Amino acid sequence: MLQPTDLMGAKEFIVQTIEQAGGAVDEREPGLLDAMLPAELTSEDAPGSLQTFALDMDALDSEPSAELSTVGSTALQTLIS
Repeated sequence: MLQPTDLMGAKEFIVQTIEQAGGAVDEREPGLLDAMLPAELTSEDAPGSLQTFALDMDALDSEPSAELSTVGSTALQTLIS
């Protein structure tokens, strides 16, 4: 399992984790990632769900429904576990 490190930022960690699990990620605009999450990374109630990750507060301002995904955030912790 991947772990974020000083050499790998949140963006790289999110992309690699989702793609290694069989999902797909597209960078909609700088700081916003749209991801099709595989069942392994979602609840049983929502397999294959679409999730938008905001990598900073500016991106979150442009897409308020996104999950803020910075080091220490709930979204990133969920991908780690």
